[in-house]
Amino acid sequence: DISEYVVMGGGSKSDLWCQVLADVTGKSVTRARSSEATALGAGIIAAGCCGLYPTVVAACAAMTGYGDRFDPGPAQRRYDQLYQEVYLGLYPAIQKPMQRLAQLRER
Repeated sequence: DISEYVVMGGGSKSDLWCQVLADVTGKSVTRARSSEATALGAGIIAAGCCGLYPTVVAACAAMTGYGDRFDPGPAQRRYDQLYQEVYLGLYPAIQKPMQRLAQLRER
């Protein structure tokens, strides 16, 4: 079970994107301190192997961390309400046609 998300990369630089992700998933979203995973990974390995840190693990501990945290807000509760009202009523109505479509695809 996923309890929270840690994000990095281009989209993670946007506070709005991080908040939307938290609201839609209902899970906390924490931004990694660095948004460049590939460059950071290469730097960690280099720093550990070149002796700047005693081990690669020590380099990783020193060079990584977390930034801002975004928790689900009122939008999540509204999404849950809409889901309950719409999807849970919709699924039983389309269940048989969807099963029929699956059978047709298997032919």
